Amino acid sequence: MKKFLVIALFPFLLYACASTDTTDDDRRAEKTETEDFSSSGMERVEVKTENGSIETSIWDEDSIHVVFEMWATGLDKQDAEGNLDDIDISISDTDPDVLYIDVDFPNREGIEYGCNVSVELPSSRSLDLESTNGSITVLESKGGIECFTSNGTIRIEDTEGDAELKTSNGKIVAENHSGDLEGRTSNGEIDADIILPENGRCILETSNGSIDLSIPRDTSAEIQASTTNGTVEISGLEVTIITMRETEFKGKMGDGSGSIDLETTNGSIVIKAKP
Repeated sequence: MKKFLVIALFPFLLYACASTDTTDDDRRAEKTETEDFSSSGMERVEVKTENGSIETSIWDEDSIHVVFEMWATGLDKQDAEGNLDDIDISISDTDPDVLYIDVDFPNREGIEYGCNVSVELPSSRSLDLESTNGSITVLESKGGIECFTSNGTIRIEDTEGDAELKTSNGKIVAENHSGDLEGRTSNGEIDADIILPENGRCILETSNGSIDLSIPRDTSAEIQASTTNGTVEISGLEVTIITMRETEFKGKMGDGSGSIDLETTNGSIVIKAKP
């Protein structure tokens, strides 16, 4: 009798386990909103978000198009949908020169929020972009760039003007950038392909990761590069050598009017000619 009683209970136990099993999708809700602004007279766009990426690209319209992809979690799908209303998007264009966009979330135990922000705008506007957990991508901007994130990759491509890129955990990539460049990360590689202007400056620093810098052969700059655990290599460039050791290099290209400073603790450094 006992044996049959135990066997009869098995289907019930299996059903009970299956009926209480939930996935992340069952506790997550998403929604998308868009906003459009005139860019006439506007010189700068500032975007700040949390737990999400920021991406900017250019277009030919005389306006700025912004897409917000928001998400929130909850006890179930319905609760998560209600929590989406807690996301606060503040937009200010009262300053005719600047468009401010700030995405903020409440601090609620057990509830997570996030928002990705995508911006399309004319190429000449300068950018100030900040996220606490997410990547930042800038395409074809010509007006100057500032990017800050605490956890995520920063990537700029086909850009011009002064660029300041900082992340605490993530890779930095500057592909085909023309202008001054400052890139700093505490954990991540730095890969930069740049054209340094006359009297320009390039500073690249990471504590854990390699640095790979490509520059034109006719660049004029004083170069300093150092690593603690790794090597320094110069390839395809005509350089006047001042100091050259396995972990340190000092030299000059052209008249030395610009400056290139590269530093890492754990990783190698390669400075090479642009193809």
